[in-house]
Amino acid sequence: MEKQTTGQPFVPFCWRWMGERALRVETGSLTLASYAWLISKNLPDIEEIIPADDSLLLIFRQAAQVPPEVRIALAAPLEEAPPP
Repeated sequence: MEKQTTGQPFVPFCWRWMGERALRVETGSLTLASYAWLISKNLPDIEEIIPADDSLLLIFRQAAQVPPEVRIALAAPLEEAPPP
């Protein structure tokens, strides 16, 4: 029997919390494209976006939650992203 996935959001990247306000998002070879795209979104809950080897570090404001706008931005197809 196949796993039911209806209603589950597609998240192309793996993330994990790095402290209270930092989220590390593994992006692989798409790091710079993801960085440019997230910067262009001008998301108010993100204080800083730091690109690193195969990942991004997102520093959030005091709330320590991933706002819906960030989840949507991370889940959107990267084809919509501007080239780096």
